[in-house]
Amino acid sequence: MLRPESRLVLRRLQSVAGLCPRSHPHASLAASAGAPCVLAQLAFRAPEHQGTSAAEHWRKALATAARALRHRDLSTRTLGERLSRAGVTSATRAETIETLSRAGFLNDERFAVARARSLVERNMGDAAIRHDLEQHGVDAETAERAFAEHPPESERVGRVLARRGCSPATARYLARRGFCADVVADALGEVAPDP
Repeated sequence: MLRPESRLVLRRLQSVAGLCPRSHPHASLAASAGAPCVLAQLAFRAPEHQGTSAAEHWRKALATAARALRHRDLSTRTLGERLSRAGVTSATRAETIETLSRAGFLNDERFAVARARSLVERNMGDAAIRHDLEQHGVDAETAERAFAEHPPESERVGRVLARRGCSPATARYLARRGFCADVVADALGEVAPDP
């Protein structure tokens, strides 16, 4: 049973951050992972034995993380950077990230798949997607698993060529978007991007 102070914090987080398993975009994933009401599960296991200031810091960190995760997934590194900018100490930051990961609200693989899908829809090539995922702190193995769910680069180049036509301008467009030069050259035949 939650203490009255924990209930108050729970209600405040739900109203301020809008974070509740039902409203989270990946609620079914969190529920299937055995996470009942995540905020209740987090149970406000604030480190009260360390004093009220530590508990308040932990609650502040959790509220900041909840607001950040309210609309979309973030990578662990990105959330850590946001918490750092908010003035959260490294120990509290690590505990908050670990708690949200365990509860299913922070998942680098889910982030990588969603981010890769978004970039594929914006006609980005594999090199650009890998670079973006790397900038967000996603490891190479997780990035490769994210690529497995999307069409190969050659197929995406073919779709762009069907829309834009086969021209040097299209070749330059594809090169700027991070597509492999060999794939672009194969698809265009003799037309290649200007150096």
